[in-house]
Amino acid sequence: KLNMFHDPFFVDLEEGSVRDHNQLNTHLKNSLEGAKAPLDAAVVAGLRKFFEEFMQTCFSSLVHILRSTLGAPRGAGQPHLARRAGDPEEKEQPGGPFDRPKLLNFLSWFLEFHRHHHAAAVSKAKKAKELMPVIDIASVQGAIDLDMIQFTAARLKEYGKESMIHVSMLVVALRTLAQQVKTIDIVVDSKDQDTRDCGEILTQNIIKDDVMANCAWVMKNFKTSSHDPRILSYAVEVYHYMLRLMKLLSERKGQKLEFQVERTSARFVRRAITTMEQEIAALAEAKVIENLFHLLEKYKRHSAQLNSMLVKLIYQVIRVRRENIVVFFELSYFSRIQRIHADPVVRDRRSGKRYQEMMELLKFILRQFFKCAEANHCAFVELLFRKVPENSKDNLLESHTAEFAAILDNYENEEYARVLENMRAGETLKTLKTRQQAMQQGTLPWTEQEDEVLRTRYPIYAMHPLCAELLAAELPEDTHRTGAKVRKRLIELGLIVSVQRGGAGRGQPGANENREEPTAGGAVDPFEPPLKKPRLDGEDGAAAGGAEEADDTMLEMDLERLLDEAMDAENSLNFPETQPDSAMHTAAPSARVAAFAPAALAASASAGGGGAGDEEMDLEAELEAQLDKDLFCSPEKLPASAGAAASQAAKSASAAADEAFGSQPDALERSLESLLGSPPAEALGSQPDAL
Repeated sequence: KLNMFHDPFFVDLEEGSVRDHNQLNTHLKNSLEGAKAPLDAAVVAGLRKFFEEFMQTCFSSLVHILRSTLGAPRGAGQPHLARRAGDPEEKEQPGGPFDRPKLLNFLSWFLEFHRHHHAAAVSKAKKAKELMPVIDIASVQGAIDLDMIQFTAARLKEYGKESMIHVSMLVVALRTLAQQVKTIDIVVDSKDQDTRDCGEILTQNIIKDDVMANCAWVMKNFKTSSHDPRILSYAVEVYHYMLRLMKLLSERKGQKLEFQVERTSARFVRRAITTMEQEIAALAEAKVIENLFHLLEKYKRHSAQLNSMLVKLIYQVIRVRRENIVVFFELSYFSRIQRIHADPVVRDRRSGKRYQEMMELLKFILRQFFKCAEANHCAFVELLFRKVPENSKDNLLESHTAEFAAILDNYENEEYARVLENMRAGETLKTLKTRQQAMQQGTLPWTEQEDEVLRTRYPIYAMHPLCAELLAAELPEDTHRTGAKVRKRLIELGLIVSVQRGGAGRGQPGANENREEPTAGGAVDPFEPPLKKPRLDGEDGAAAGGAEEADDTMLEMDLERLLDEAMDAENSLNFPETQPDSAMHTAAPSARVAAFAPAALAASASAGGGGAGDEEMDLEAELEAQLDKDLFCSPEKLPASAGAAASQAAKSASAAADEAFGSQPDALERSLESLLGSPPAEALGSQPDAL
């Protein structure tokens, strides 16, 4: 990535708060030490008057014009966005490759000038004991409105996380964001209600653009050996003022406020809720602490304001959780603390006053260590080991927080107690690390005790839809087994059978070979839907004929049963004045079955061949569906085949009735014949949508 500060056509800012941050960069520090001729007082007064009038008249309008005429982002200053071969050609736009950083520097300078101008007016009013003036936000509207805040936040993400830290561009973007946040901080502290409300809205929108998460990412991925230290100093400044604004709004509302955040990715926008405590906890990582302490060691180059902000940020990170202080329990940190404390500048009574906050922080760290050593006598040995290993495979516990808590509690917490028990049982440190690594990767071997739990408890939860999850809850917690892992183990033990969905299709060679058969004592996998029985091609005629005879016998038995029900319903037909609807409703199923059963038998008899058995099964299923759903068809929509089937049904039903009930009176025969002789649609009325 090209450093635009090395380009002779780009001139960066040098004075104001920029000078304080430039002191951290040794290359810039040497160039700033050169003597420069001061301007005449009359010239300075004339320039001040010009810029004051410029701010009030045309600053915002000029910013809008510059925003609308920005050149293309591709160029020498941004090689990561350079057009590649094959990309469509873009229309040429006015401007050069440094349009964006020049605009950002333009905003930074005028925002700082406006704050200093307001501070001078406030100081003048205090001396004259007059009413304090309200900061004029209308004159700098173009620099702190929602569009410009979104533009700056987008540049922070673009030059930070998306570009994996574009050093020179990120310095300018963070500088502008810092000036915006510092201006909004003054707006929120204003005595005017409308001005204060505008500041609160702007604060909520900055948080909504996920600025704090991007700054935390920058502080975590900052490389002390290669990156510009101004990146870290500007990020600390932005984070400090954002936490201050969140705290101020919470105190003003009298409760802990929650702020909405929109985290954008390539595919979607995810909305979340954050608080001040959550944002501080996001910095509780060893890499962030290491970078912040590295910046603290440059205390001689800090301004008093930057040193105070850095100390307060480190202290807030330590206090957000009790275990975070353990990060400093290393010999490397203690040697650096001793070197700072031994510095004559820090120990001097007069010059050491500016470092008083830093010394209080270092004393607090040492106090907490010796407080821990009173309970844990191994704390001095812990100084020899890194608290956060560079390789995650070297972890003994699942998280660093659990290990830090064990150090503070003399290794008496539950998780570390299990580690010590395993070591007493003969396991080595290498074995424990290997086990933890396998647990993180999901390859931890199953023990005989776990298999026994699965064998004994599986029959209890076999029919439950959450069988695997319930079995996982029965296993020891330190194994961290999931439902998917339990299900896989059940298949390996043969307790359930997995159905392979891939492989050859139905009716193809090899289709039956890929399907697993239940083993002895095994059950079908309750997590898989049952497969339909495959159709067998090549059955001999004898087998098909035998199946057909069996089906015919079953249908005849069903028919006799239905005729018996029809006979029982005849008693209701003898009393039409009392139960006419009941008689018709009872007789309807028998007449309909009598009409469709012979048709089913005729269709099955005429089918023949190898597929006769399946067709008869389908006809029987259709007949049962007709009975369950009580669906009928109207005479005008009844097919001709259905009419013939109804006639055949009447004849068959009459013959069966004569044979079965020959000794009954003629009235019963006539009633049964009249009942069975009518088509199904006439017996129960027409329902056009039945078929």
